[in-house]
Amino acid sequence: MDLAFLSKKTEKLSGADLTAVCQRAQQACVREAIQAAREAHARGEEPSDEVPELQRRHFEEGMAFARRSVKEVDLQAYKDFHANQQKAKQQPGELPGEKFQWPDSASVLDSDAKLDDGLYQNNPSAANDDDLYGNSGAAVPSNNADDDADLYG
Repeated sequence: MDLAFLSKKTEKLSGADLTAVCQRAQQACVREAIQAAREAHARGEEPSDEVPELQRRHFEEGMAFARRSVKEVDLQAYKDFHANQQKAKQQPGELPGEKFQWPDSASVLDSDAKLDDGLYQNNPSAANDDDLYGNSGAAVPSNNADDDADLYG
């Protein structure tokens, strides 16, 4: 397989675009296998048990329908973002992750405990963040009396 050729032909396609090409190729291969099985039945023969293999012709069919989903302006935005990230990597201390450092003293733990007193005042739903469904452990009310009997004994 000529990867340089493939790379050149798919240069501005996104991962999703390439996935669509591969899916079309796979579908073409399956259609071909189904057609071959039908023809074998029509001739009164048993269809082949061989697993069909993707061939160049299947990918050529997939590429015939390839479409770019990312516009040139969006590609430029990604390139600019990448350039900014590379520049930031070259300037130590500029990235937020580089400034993060765990505290060494126990006094910080005491000050954190004081902060917890008002932690949930602005966001009451965060007080019970173990409850993923937001029902605070309460039973969900039901309009069906039989369901209520089962829930409450």
